[in-house]
Amino acid sequence: MSYPAKTIRSAIKNIIRKVRALLKKKIMERANDKMLNYALMAFFGLLILIMVFQWWKAPSYTLSSDEVQQVISEKGKMILPEELKSMMDDGTIKQYTLVKLGENTDNGISGFGKTIRIPLAGLLDHDNLKLLKNEQSLILIADFESESMMAMHLLTAKGFKNIRAVSNNLAFFKSSIQNNYKPGFAASHTEKARWDYARFFRSESTGGVPKTGSPGPQIPGAPKVIKAGGGC
Repeated sequence: MSYPAKTIRSAIKNIIRKVRALLKKKIMERANDKMLNYALMAFFGLLILIMVFQWWKAPSYTLSSDEVQQVISEKGKMILPEELKSMMDDGTIKQYTLVKLGENTDNGISGFGKTIRIPLAGLLDHDNLKLLKNEQSLILIADFESESMMAMHLLTAKGFKNIRAVSNNLAFFKSSIQNNYKPGFAASHTEKARWDYARFFRSESTGGVPKTGSPGPQIPGAPKVIKAGGGC
């Protein structure tokens, strides 16, 4: 049985068309697989780059936490009011660079060899660390003593050695050391006084009893309670 030439040509074209479609499908599948592989490689490559960038930008520390605590615990790291006053009187304070940790641009401090103002939040910035490394001896002071101590911990961990922190805070230094020497105010007018509640209450061993109607001691920084008289 013979087939017309037209039918044979049509059958051959159909076969060729199917083969082309099959090849195209295979090629697309391979292309999709390659694109998927490339996408995965790009994703993991980007992830590695991000991790490397974060590692490069993250602050590196020279000392461990235990080593920092040991250094901070050494005698002389904290400058008490008496020593600070003595340093101002004999001029040794000029050997130090004062680092003010805060946003306040008001100086109001004299006697130091040099004064640098750095916000605590930017203490570990590259430029600020580079600036501090050029100084021989540093004294830290802030609006709160806890901030000065935090800065001393961070800089010690970064490898700084000749660092000291002023006891109490900037306001106390101005009012009770530099302008009018009243070291006793440190026990009642500074940050630490807010948490030293034992000083504001007499213990049983003293046998003291507060007088009736006499106002109790006021804790610095505590909220004030106002009593209203009268009633309905």
